[in-house]
Amino acid sequence: MASLQDRIAQNRTSVEDFHCLRPDQAERYLAKGLREEVINEEDANLIRIYLAELESTHNIGNLRGIKITATLISWRRFAKPYREIKIEDIYAGIAGLKRGTSKRGAPYKQNTIYDFVRILKPFCLWLIENEYSEIPEKKTPMRPGLMLNQ
Repeated sequence: MASLQDRIAQNRTSVEDFHCLRPDQAERYLAKGLREEVINEEDANLIRIYLAELESTHNIGNLRGIKITATLISWRRFAKPYREIKIEDIYAGIAGLKRGTSKRGAPYKQNTIYDFVRILKPFCLWLIENEYSEIPEKKTPMRPGLMLNQ
């Protein structure tokens, strides 16, 4: 008969296995976003570059990368393409998110709204820092620094 530790070890699964996520899941989300015309090719490339930088400089894992990718794709339902986005588009997008509904038709929950804004903030600052956006940094309603793992 197997010991308790052996049975526990046999039943362990990784978080990725538990959530049925594949290592290429972020890329699959980008492909789906492109196919459904939620994002354009330039948005997809900006998200890829942003994730590559976060993976190398902030040591984010696959799950966090997938979450950021899915959220930035979903954001495009409420805003213009990321290269064209202006501060008023961000304000309108946040307002639209707060009164909008998910694909299932339900209003977004407060935690979802918080997550969306929390992920958009450092992405917009990154766009500004890397000169992909002309939003004046002083106009952004965002605190400096990345808030990835808080």
